Amino acid sequence: MRNPTCIHPVVGIDVGTKKSQIAIVLADCEPESFSIQTTSVAFQEFFSRRVFTRIVLEAGGSSAWIARLLGSMGHHVVVVDSRQSGLKHLVQQKTDKNDAAALAFLALSPRLLREVRHAPEEIESDRALLDYRTKIVSQRTSLVNFTRGKLTSLGIRVPSGSTEAFPRRAAPLVPEGLSDTLELALRRISELTAEISKIDRMVARMLERYPVAEILQTIHGVGPIISARFILRVFDPARFSKNRQVGSYLGLTPRIHQSGDRSAHNGITKAGDREMRRLLVQAAHRALGNSAPDSDIKRFGLSIAGRGGKNAKGRAVVAVARRLAVLMLSMWKSGEAWEPLRIDRQRNSSAA
Repeated sequence: MRNPTCIHPVVGIDVGTKKSQIAIVLADCEPESFSIQTTSVAFQEFFSRRVFTRIVLEAGGSSAWIARLLGSMGHHVVVVDSRQSGLKHLVQQKTDKNDAAALAFLALSPRLLREVRHAPEEIESDRALLDYRTKIVSQRTSLVNFTRGKLTSLGIRVPSGSTEAFPRRAAPLVPEGLSDTLELALRRISELTAEISKIDRMVARMLERYPVAEILQTIHGVGPIISARFILRVFDPARFSKNRQVGSYLGLTPRIHQSGDRSAHNGITKAGDREMRRLLVQAAHRALGNSAPDSDIKRFGLSIAGRGGKNAKGRAVVAVARRLAVLMLSMWKSGEAWEPLRIDRQRNSSAA
């Protein structure tokens, strides 16, 4: 029998691909467990008949639509980062039922919740275009590597050059024995290149709705794809009270393990959007390149690389990638274009 003092129900949901486990907790009572299909119809039917103080679920592939659906029904929904819902890791017997119960008990302590804010639906739709482009580029890269590898195994080297022109460079080198296979591969590479070009035109039209993209692209090494992904990943710069927080959000800050008087830095956290990190690292390499203009960011990176030591260049690239993210957020908030030597100018002004 329920404790009559348990009058504020909270819910934890462990979302599965096919089924979701639901735990309902009233104050210090034992949780009630339910299992429903992971469909909008099942969720609407279950939650339309009940009133809850708070519903907690982890961020995942289905969390966005579930949060939107339950929110539209008047429920207070909190989506938390799976790595930050520490209570789950205290569960000795890890089952979907126990995970849901752990999230429900976490819902009883709102101060412990680290909420993940989902982007609006229109942002999610625009992200889908960039995600599709990433998949297509990956397919093309895989086919280029496949073709190059087959030719290399026969002692044939394809001259270096752009990926777009790879089929033209490779076609004359294909031996008769591999012609049927590699001609298919080269044709597919050309088709994917044409599709990527079409997507890039779609991205350009999409960015017309995001004027800040032009400001971000004034940074050397930042083009339409990087600016688009950054805008769609951040989507609201006001979410970050301090600009440097975006580095942590994108997983570009060092992972720290502290015990007693000892503190160790073990690489970056790699949290968040992996593709965004990859693009920022690419931009960092361009910012540090010999052909890149003199800038505060380039000087910053070269000073780190110049310290020497193990992996100095790698640390410099990651540090520049992180600083690029911070710079882009700062420019978004201020609306000011990139000034390559802003810090240098400010120092000279102060000295004058």
